[in-house]
Amino acid sequence: MLNRSDNELLTRIGPGTAMGDMLREYWVPACRTASVEPDGAPFRVRLFGEDFVAFRVTDGRVGFMQEACPHRCASMALARNEANGLRCIFHGWKFDVDGKCVDAPTEPQGQRKKFTESVPVRSHPVHEAGGIVWVYLGKKEAPPPFPDYEFTHLAGDHVQPMRGIIRTNWLQGLEALLDSAHVGFLHSTNLDSAPGRDLFGAESDYILNDGAPVFEFDERPYGFREGAIREEGEGKHYARVREVALPFFSYIPAARNLLLDPGGRCHHRAMVYLIRYREPARREHNGPARQMVGRSRSFQRRYGRPVRQLGAGPRGHETGPLERLRQSQQRL
Repeated sequence: MLNRSDNELLTRIGPGTAMGDMLREYWVPACRTASVEPDGAPFRVRLFGEDFVAFRVTDGRVGFMQEACPHRCASMALARNEANGLRCIFHGWKFDVDGKCVDAPTEPQGQRKKFTESVPVRSHPVHEAGGIVWVYLGKKEAPPPFPDYEFTHLAGDHVQPMRGIIRTNWLQGLEALLDSAHVGFLHSTNLDSAPGRDLFGAESDYILNDGAPVFEFDERPYGFREGAIREEGEGKHYARVREVALPFFSYIPAARNLLLDPGGRCHHRAMVYLIRYREPARREHNGPARQMVGRSRSFQRRYGRPVRQLGAGPRGHETGPLERLRQSQQRL
C-alpha cells in the first residue's frame, strides 16, 4: 500500500504537479474525430484538471485551446465557429486554429491589428489518427514524435473509438486494466452467458476456472509485456499476453478484435478511450508470445497453446518521459 505522500505524488496531475508535468509530455487523446465537425459546435474537453475546447474550422483543420476567452473568461464552448475561426459570443474576439487572435471588433479600427497580436491565448498542437484527436500539452517547443500505433494506420471503417468517464484517478484506472485476475469475477456473468461463450469459446472456462493467474513480465522500450497464465488442464496452460505502453496505454487481448485503453488524466475521475480495431488482412499474432517464451523458462514450461495476444508493440513511442518515471519510482 502507498503512504499518503506517495499516493499524492503519483495521482495528482493538475497544473504544476510532478506527475502532471510528466504526463503532459505525451500525446494524449482529447476527443473523437467525429465529435468536431467543420463550423460545428466546439467540444468541451477536460484534461489534467484543466478545461479546453476542441473545434474544427471551415477548411477541416482542428484547433485546441483554453475554454476561457482571455478577455473576460467567457466560455469558448459557446463561441461561434465561422470562417476558419472561433469567435467569442461576448465581445466577438476571434481565434484561429493556431490560437492567434485574428479579430477584435470592439477595438478601434486603427489599432485593431496591433492589439490582436498582443492577445495571449493557450493553444496546443493536435494530431488526428485512429478516429481520435490527440493533443500535446507539454512544455517543449516542438512536440515529440507521434507514437506509431498499429490502429492509427487503418481505414476509418476498421476502427471504432469509444469514450467514457469513470470515477477514479488515472492510476487506479490503469491498475484495473493491468489486473487480469479480476476478469473471472467481475465479468463472470458475461463470460458464462450464452453470448459470452459464443464470443470467447473455451476461453470462458479457462478464465472462470482459474481465478489466480500467474503473472510474468517482459520489459520493453515502451513499457512492458505482461503474461497472465492460467491452468487449462491436462498439463496445459492458457496465457493472455498484453502490451503495455507507459504511462497509460494497454492493449487488451480480445476474442474478435484488438483493444486499446488509454487511462484517465484527472485525480478524481478518468477519461477512458476504448478502441476496437481489426486489420484488413489478419496476420499471425504469436510473435511476441514466442519471444517471451524464449526469454522466460518458467513461461516456456507452462506455455502449452496459442495465446490470445497482440502482434507487435507500439513503434516510435518516446522513452524519455518513461525513463524519468522509472527514476522517480526508484526514488520513492
